[in-house]
Amino acid sequence: MDTLTLAYGLIAVGLVLMAAELFLPTHGILFGLGLAAALIGVILSFGVSFSTGVTTLINTNALVQDVAPSALTVDPSGKFLYVTNEDSDNMSVFSINAGSGVLTAVTGSPFATNLGSEGVTITRK
Repeated sequence: MDTLTLAYGLIAVGLVLMAAELFLPTHGILFGLGLAAALIGVILSFGVSFSTGVTTLINTNALVQDVAPSALTVDPSGKFLYVTNEDSDNMSVFSINAGSGVLTAVTGSPFATNLGSEGVTITRK
């Protein structure tokens, strides 16, 4: 993966308000955690047109088993999205379809973590 840009704070895409946004430029995908009542615990995926900047909703069916997902990151290969779940002390892991951007939960996800999982960092070895 060449670059990964993190955006902190809130962002509105159309009428959708998200937090903990993450843009994956190599795939042209914007991920975020839904903030509206009906979207809490939902990971939203948007395709981003490099020529126009227009966003297109890709995925809303990726759910975390928590009411307080707190952080997103992608592994260096760009193949997996990790979401920490603060209230449940676990981490949800999703594979990213490189062609479509659709997220699929990895078998066994969510995985137990230490208390108060509020962030995640992936490093290369």
